Amino acid sequence: MIYFARSKFFYFLMIIWIAILIFLLTSCGYDGIYRYPCQDPENWGTKECEPPICEVDGNCTKTLLGWDPTEPKIKTTQNTGDSNG
Repeated sequence: MIYFARSKFFYFLMIIWIAILIFLLTSCGYDGIYRYPCQDPENWGTKECEPPICEVDGNCTKTLLGWDPTEPKIKTTQNTGDSNG
């Protein structure tokens, strides 16, 4: 009977501990701020995000994102209808 009471208490403590861990991990998440100003889409066209000013400290939008947001996303190609076979 004592073993059963200890195991219930142990499970109760584990549930409390898991709840605290979940709370702590979810409370340190994304808070809506960008680390660098040039990551924010609203700043993509500003002077501080355009070369040569942004190249001094490496905060260009293209450098931070890994792609240039001013380029068109879909590249179109024309199909001439020729088949190679």
